[in-house]
Amino acid sequence: MRRAVGRAAGVVVAVLSGLALAATSTTAQAATGPDVIAHRGSSGMAPENTAAAIDLAVHQRADYVEIDVQRTKDGKLVNFHDCTMQRTTDIEDLYPNRPSYRVSDFTWNELRRLDAGTWFHDDYAGEPIITLDDVIRHIQHTRTGLLAEISPCS
Repeated sequence: MRRAVGRAAGVVVAVLSGLALAATSTTAQAATGPDVIAHRGSSGMAPENTAAAIDLAVHQRADYVEIDVQRTKDGKLVNFHDCTMQRTTDIEDLYPNRPSYRVSDFTWNELRRLDAGTWFHDDYAGEPIITLDDVIRHIQHTRTGLLAEISPCS
């Protein structure tokens, strides 16, 4: 009997502790407001997953920048969302008739030549694909955090 009471008391304490923690967390959240997460950087105002989008998100005081990470053929980690690069780069113009346009089929030296900005607007012509290291440098020493999603593309 004593054990059952002890377990019940333990459960009650755990539940009450959880409720107290939730109340504290909710109160803190209400005081500061929700986190602002810039999806692919400020992708509504600059080409997604580029330095321009990351820098704009930082300038707009986003709490976090969400990015997508893929690995190149030679192992470099780059900031790119889609499994293939036709939608947001000039890859078909630069490398015509390749059997695949997946990030993992190209080296970093090949990808760094791409224009990842013109598709969005001519003002961003020449905006390059950037690496994960570049993203970190762009948010370093700012209040903006990083949410990195590892891409399922291969």
